[in-house]
Amino acid sequence: MTDFQVTLLLALAVGIILGFIFQRGQFCMTLMLTESTLFRNHRRLTGLILAVLVSVILFNISVSLGLRDRLNLLKSIDVDPAFFQAPLVIERSLVGGLVFGIGMILAGGCVAGILFRIGEGQLSSAISFLGLMAGFGLAMTLEVLGILGPEVSLSTSGTLLPQILQVSSAPLVILAAAFLLAILAALYRGGRIILVIIMFMLSIALATVLYYERTQIVQPTAPPLQLTGDQIEIDRFINDFHVTVSNRSSSKAVSFFTNDAVMVPPGGTILRNASMIKRYYEEEFTRYHQYIVYGRPSRIEVIDGRATAIYSSGLRAWTLGATQPPYIPYRETFTLIRQGDSWKIESLVMTARGAE
Repeated sequence: MTDFQVTLLLALAVGIILGFIFQRGQFCMTLMLTESTLFRNHRRLTGLILAVLVSVILFNISVSLGLRDRLNLLKSIDVDPAFFQAPLVIERSLVGGLVFGIGMILAGGCVAGILFRIGEGQLSSAISFLGLMAGFGLAMTLEVLGILGPEVSLSTSGTLLPQILQVSSAPLVILAAAFLLAILAALYRGGRIILVIIMFMLSIALATVLYYERTQIVQPTAPPLQLTGDQIEIDRFINDFHVTVSNRSSSKAVSFFTNDAVMVPPGGTILRNASMIKRYYEEEFTRYHQYIVYGRPSRIEVIDGRATAIYSSGLRAWTLGATQPPYIPYRETFTLIRQGDSWKIESLVMTARGAE
């Protein structure tokens, strides 16, 4: 039996067990919120809060012990789990969460509730499920057409909150636990003892954060590059180039180059003219479902109608169902020449960061 078959059987077993538990416990976010808000019955909501609390603690223990990747079923079949984790785009998350919440109320259940009600034979839940699939299909279609793209995130897929904030996970776990216990204390009367415990845990968390920040060696970061005159024009030109590549338009992307331009992608292949560069982008855009490039200038020098620009850039490229890395950092070195009222790229060398 192959690893894929074993993983498939394990996933099927876990799905059957969870489906049984969800149906027997009537696990549904809409039902939980409705019971808690309208009928003051907090039993199901309390179970959810405790489940989240246990999950937070166990997950962070697995991360600290290095077990997160080892216990991931996707790793066993060489699928990068980060592929299924969308980048953090705050405005989309807020709007999407609001729309999804309204949809849950109209459908009378969350995704889990709709699924187990279908198993119970409720036709209305089956119709809601079809609407859910139609929404997924519409979102993917808009993404493929470039209407929703390009995605630009403050962090790469799979990045954990402690890595974003650059702090230890311990105070964040304590704060999360205190927050969840505070919700429980607010749901039930006579929670004075719990509130005392919460205040004690918050004090420990605050002291831990302050101590961590006091002992943390802060590395100086380079100030943002101050651009003037032609540098601003070049930066806009290169940003337009990145957006064009992110929209996967090979004909428009090659228009940024001179006819005899030279381009060296991260793989090291030398492309010696515009037709070769266009063919390269056509192949790349065909291979990938998403191809997103963005960068910031490290140095821009302009002398007599010629310029050199160095950018710290990143590429997020992947295909549905493939195992492409979600983020590739590299350095772009441009040489440009002014032709008329615009700039053109004479050469572009892309070097993987760390291999300069």
